[in-house]
Amino acid sequence: MSTVSVREGVRYGFSLLWYLVGVWLVGGLVAFAGITITGGTMGLAMDGMSRGYAAEPNTAAMFAGGALVLVGGAIVYAGSLGILYKIIADAVKRGNEVA
Repeated sequence: MSTVSVREGVRYGFSLLWYLVGVWLVGGLVAFAGITITGGTMGLAMDGMSRGYAAEPNTAAMFAGGALVLVGGAIVYAGSLGILYKIIADAVKRGNEVA
C-alpha cells in the first residue's frame, strides 16, 4: 500500500480548495446578481404598496433574476460534483500507478 506524504497531501488539498473557492465565487456572484435584480423589482413594488399605491413589479426582471439565481446554483452544484469526480478519478489513477 502506498502512502501519501504530508507535503503532497497538503498541496493536493490546497489545489482543491482553490478550485472550490473559484467555483463558489463565480456561482455566488451569478446568484447574487440574480438576487439583486429580483430584489430591486420586488422592493419597488413593496415600497409602492406601503405608500398607498400599487406599483407593478417588473415581471421580466423578476424572471431574469430568478433564472440567474438558478444558474448560479447550478454552477455551484456542478462544480461540487466535479470536484467529487476529480477526487475519485485521482484516487483510481494513483491506485493503478501503484499496482
